[in-house]
Amino acid sequence: MRIFRREVTTQPELYRPALAAALANQATNLAHAGRPGEAVPQIEEAVRRYRALAVTRSSPFRWHLAAALSNLAARRSELGRHEQSLVAIREALRIFRDLAAARTAPVDPGVAAGLTNLSDVLFCLNRHGEALAAVTEAVRDYGVLAKARPDRYLEDLARALSWKSRCSLALGSSQEAVVAARKAVEVYDGLSRVRPGLFARFHAESLRRLGSSLAELAYQQPASAAVVQGVDAAMGEALPDPFRRRPLNWRGLGPSPRVLAESRDTLTKAIQLYRSLASAGSESARPDLARTLSDLSNVLRELHVPGAALSTIREAVGILRDLDAVAPGDHDQDLALALGNLAGCLAENHHAADALATVEEALKIAGAASRPGAHEDVVIALLLEYALVLHDLGRESEAEVATREAQVLSGGRLLPDPMWVRSNALSRRLRIRL
Repeated sequence: MRIFRREVTTQPELYRPALAAALANQATNLAHAGRPGEAVPQIEEAVRRYRALAVTRSSPFRWHLAAALSNLAARRSELGRHEQSLVAIREALRIFRDLAAARTAPVDPGVAAGLTNLSDVLFCLNRHGEALAAVTEAVRDYGVLAKARPDRYLEDLARALSWKSRCSLALGSSQEAVVAARKAVEVYDGLSRVRPGLFARFHAESLRRLGSSLAELAYQQPASAAVVQGVDAAMGEALPDPFRRRPLNWRGLGPSPRVLAESRDTLTKAIQLYRSLASAGSESARPDLARTLSDLSNVLRELHVPGAALSTIREAVGILRDLDAVAPGDHDQDLALALGNLAGCLAENHHAADALATVEEALKIAGAASRPGAHEDVVIALLLEYALVLHDLGRESEAEVATREAQVLSGGRLLPDPMWVRSNALSRRLRIRL
């Protein structure tokens, strides 16, 4: 980098593009090394330099500017700067679309990549409907590109399908989420047979998405209209997202054991891949392993295997505590959520006092990690788990206080009557997803 900076002053025409490219590559390498904070200044400088080079609409550097902006959006998003990320990715997508229109290309890989990144940013901003629309367009484009160049674009198609599953699941469309996740897994299965190990991380991610989608689908079994209407009337249809994710379960109808068993098997496959990646030294695999273990623990609870659920979530918490010891604060939200699930498992295994201490720790961590307006659903979920544990201990008045606090924090989205925690049909129905 020092050489490029020195030579750009003497031979600017030759070294200005080279310096911009070197900065972009360095930013990518830093991001892959888990250092997004150091990557952002590098890619910001690359964007400035490419912007100076791309002074006309016909400039060949406009594509490089769009690629750098897309890179910048990803790095800012990794740091939680999603609004700034949205500005960058929208500009990148406009440039990619202009370039595609100039070539009269019906489908453009730059546009498809921009749409995928746009979807990711919108998802992080909780604009799930817009995120789904963007990634659906990306899936369509990558489908066309993959038919012509499967060696080049099948991986991109699989990743877009996996993200489409995530968006569908967030919108409560479990069936659509399962369909998209199955397609992603099928593509990664094929890619892994051709080049074993190369796509392990994304293969594991797609398996986790499929497992999570199946767990949600297990709660959407047919029910008689009379039963549903009767319970709806009693409950006021007031449970918010994420608590409405299992509406039929709250209606006392129970999940499908067959679908849950498939979810368990799929998550187990994802865990095996994440373990292999972690053993090979992939630092990013360890938090993903912990999240997937937490998902599996939830499924095991629903399959009425409380002992296995407890040991599984304990492993997840152990991993997250180790990660937090190395990088304090970086994994607070995941740790708080895992502790909430651990509290539920402890209560189901008749360790109510331990469950209380655990959920109190989770609330402390979540409160410290939350900025105003951030992660409110996490705190609400933990407060409801807290109320359930207090109820298990016979501390009804405190359970009411905790539930009312969740009600206030939710802005009135929860049931106005906090005494729902006394219902056997609802007790231990809370599942917190990482």
